[in-house]
Amino acid sequence: MQQLIHKLIAVALLCAWVIPTQAHGPAYSSETDAEGSVPAHAHITSLAEVEDALTRYRNTGDDQLLQEIEAYYERTQQNTRDAILLRAWHAQANHEFERALTVLEPLANSQHTQVLLLRANLHRMLGNTGQAERVCKAVVHVQPLLGKTCLLQLHLQQGTTINPAEVTQLGEWLQALEAREALDAETAGWIAANLSDAYWVGGQPAAARTWAQQAYTTNPTVQHTAQYAARLLDIGEAQAALALIDEDTTAPALVILRLRALQHIGPPAGFKSMVRHVDHHFRHDIAHGEFLHAREMLWFYLDVLPNHRLAKRLAAENWQQQKEIEDRMLLARVEQL
Repeated sequence: MQQLIHKLIAVALLCAWVIPTQAHGPAYSSETDAEGSVPAHAHITSLAEVEDALTRYRNTGDDQLLQEIEAYYERTQQNTRDAILLRAWHAQANHEFERALTVLEPLANSQHTQVLLLRANLHRMLGNTGQAERVCKAVVHVQPLLGKTCLLQLHLQQGTTINPAEVTQLGEWLQALEAREALDAETAGWIAANLSDAYWVGGQPAAARTWAQQAYTTNPTVQHTAQYAARLLDIGEAQAALALIDEDTTAPALVILRLRALQHIGPPAGFKSMVRHVDHHFRHDIAHGEFLHAREMLWFYLDVLPNHRLAKRLAAENWQQQKEIEDRMLLARVEQL
């Protein structure tokens, strides 16, 4: 059961990089013959199948799997800690942060590290900086490395100046624990991903690439794949970025990163059809007021199919939903248009 809880929280804490693929409508794909059909999944009937579904979710970004997990808990009427965490995560994945906190209320007095980390993340996403910081500091007393990473993530989001020595210390601490195999892959990947962000913001792209690669190697989820591919594109290694991404991917961030990499390398035959296909899906969502993928849309209309008017609209929509480092930098780009 403890392993399941670790998987739940690891997915939750990484939601900043990749939003679930199919929470609102069809899957996205750069292929013109993949019209976004949502794959069917067998009903989950046991906790072992829940663990398997979570593993598959992290590797594919298929939100239908999470819906099946939640349906399992509803059918079995479970109100255990991991069931509550899953429901709170699902609300967070749909950007329903207030509802996620409400779902967590039965665990209000819990001092369990994973519960605290999820609560801190929700307060961070809601802009409740003081509350998020207090919860992160509570984690520091129990699990120093996790608590300090929680604070690092918060400070990066707020644009607070980061002490380079502290980032270096976190990296050394992580490496020491990994050498002793004292951390699970999900936690180690989350820490490495945040270290990558810290070095990226600090103007050290080589170090940012190294830590993104470590996060990807440690735990090659959709989230870590997207971060590593983006870091590679940042330093002009488009071919390496392309090699990371399955051409059949339907995860929106990976679809856009793949198109960006192809654009840098030299658009292949059929590239314009791929772009039109994604444009069609995004415009469908925009017309229906669906902005769960606003960040990916913004990437697309800035870098793949430039449309400054639409990019400005999407930047505003995206900033209302999430305020991560990537969103802050995207907003700054749009303000320069």
